[in-house]
Amino acid sequence: MATREAIINIIGILPQNRVQEAYSYLSYLQAQAEKDAHNAEYSAMLDESFRQIEEGKVVVKTMEELEEMAK
Repeated sequence: MATREAIINIIGILPQNRVQEAYSYLSYLQAQAEKDAHNAEYSAMLDESFRQIEEGKVVVKTMEELEEMAK
C-alpha cells in the first residue's frame, strides 16, 4: 500500500484532472488506517476480557440483585 508521503510526491507530477483522484485515495488510506487502529484496540480489549474470564475475575449478578443495588 502506498504511503501518504508517496502519494503527496506523486500528486506533484499528476495531470490536473487526476489530482482529485489522488486526494480521494489518500483520504481512503487515512480512513482505513484509523479503522485498523480502532479494530486493533477493540481486539486488545476483547483479549483482556477473555483473559479475565479465564482467570475467574468476573462478577455475576442476577437481575434482581442489580435492581436492588439501584435503589
